[in-house]
Amino acid sequence: MRGMTSWRPKSNPCFRVGVETITLDPLVKEFMTLSGGNLIATSSAGPGNGGGVWVRGTPSRSTGKYYCEFTLTAAIDSGFMAVGVVNGSYVSVPGTSYLGVDNNSVGSYDGGVFLNEAYTVLADPSWITGDVVCMAVDVTNRKIWWRRNGGDWNGSGAANPATNVGGFDISAITGALYPAIEVEQAGAVTAANFGATTYSYAVPTGYVNWSGQANELVVVVDGNSLSTGSGLSSPSTQRWSTQMLGSLPRGSSVTNVAANNATTEDRHTANSTEALFVPGAICCLWEITNDLFFNQDKVAAMTEFWDWCDDVRAQGFRVVVGTVIPMWENGEVYEDHEADRQYCNTRIRSEWQSHADALADVAALSYIGDPGAYTNTTYWQADGTHLTVAGNALVATVFGAAVLSIG
Repeated sequence: MRGMTSWRPKSNPCFRVGVETITLDPLVKEFMTLSGGNLIATSSAGPGNGGGVWVRGTPSRSTGKYYCEFTLTAAIDSGFMAVGVVNGSYVSVPGTSYLGVDNNSVGSYDGGVFLNEAYTVLADPSWITGDVVCMAVDVTNRKIWWRRNGGDWNGSGAANPATNVGGFDISAITGALYPAIEVEQAGAVTAANFGATTYSYAVPTGYVNWSGQANELVVVVDGNSLSTGSGLSSPSTQRWSTQMLGSLPRGSSVTNVAANNATTEDRHTANSTEALFVPGAICCLWEITNDLFFNQDKVAAMTEFWDWCDDVRAQGFRVVVGTVIPMWENGEVYEDHEADRQYCNTRIRSEWQSHADALADVAALSYIGDPGAYTNTTYWQADGTHLTVAGNALVATVFGAAVLSIG
């Protein structure tokens, strides 16, 4: 089930992205040397020590859903490496302890899982040097998933952290949880990525970095001249899609494929989004304005818009839709345009959950959404159709919040 969110603007919107440094803990480790900003662990002991060659990450998490990756950089042989989580009561005893030895830890070892000293074999090939092990932990619901190189979670095509399906139950591990690495091979090198750099694979929907910050987002924007920045002195830097980028997590990208004078059918037929899809990507679709202006058929406009949304979703995107703002177009709009706009907005607000994943209700913001709002020259250009830099900033606020709500 896709998560779906409606966002309407409030006064004085503000975005703050808190960044907390997450590393491996140089104070809680055994037979490990840390480097690379305490994100690379190299073991200094091998099988003669049995278990107990380990390091945990810091800090811990008590609630929330978190994702991280571990790259097996060097000297990884089958069965000699594990990643998982521990609580504050986990005690490492060289030669005897390992992740999953009791109810204070759990670990995935080379295609299997140790939990409370019971081993479950997963349908996944053995880990080798160069593999990336992905881990998703739902701390709130006490479930955990692993996968190798973007394959099936927990070795099952049905398992999915985003839908809370097929996770290992770790409710017996009480307290806050720390990510952890264990190896039983001298010279093994493991690189942890808690979100400081771009992940190798898509983050499950609803999960964030161990820092609590959402991972970088890939966003595509499509629509008409309201999205191209028409009439602005520097469209590529002043339009709302570029302004929105400042509210998204570090490393995010926004690609704008909107076109001037385009109707919904034009953009639907152009199919400019499909080639830009990557797993986890979000697409913002904002049109109908030109469909009403050129075709004057409110029912057909809604049918075409929902068809477009459905097709973009079928490409794999999570879709954000916007409501319709008024227009004057130098006095050339048809008599029933405002009534038809209101009809479309009523339907968008009541039907979006069947065709999209989030709603950006830009028309709920009085400065750009009220009937006749285009007379406000702070936010509108002289043509009464396109927005100023300040008006684009308002749109960026609303779409940005909707993107973040599902990102």
